[in-house]
Amino acid sequence: VAAQRAKTGGQLRAEAKPFALGGLVGVLGNLWSGYSGTFIEFLLARFIAGLGGGIVLTVGVVALADISTPERRG
Repeated sequence: VAAQRAKTGGQLRAEAKPFALGGLVGVLGNLWSGYSGTFIEFLLARFIAGLGGGIVLTVGVVALADISTPERRG
């Protein structure tokens, strides 16, 4: 069963793209918050940084569910 669920290099690279996107959005939001000039701008930047973190966490859970067997998930 494990051999049937093995991922190819292309599938792994395709799953890495959302992680990279989420990381990039988070970094850009944090940089923006560091250079913000007003409180409203700071709040918007923190919102964008939070979106990046949300992307990473969501994609991580989906990737873990994808690679684990139903027996191990419970």
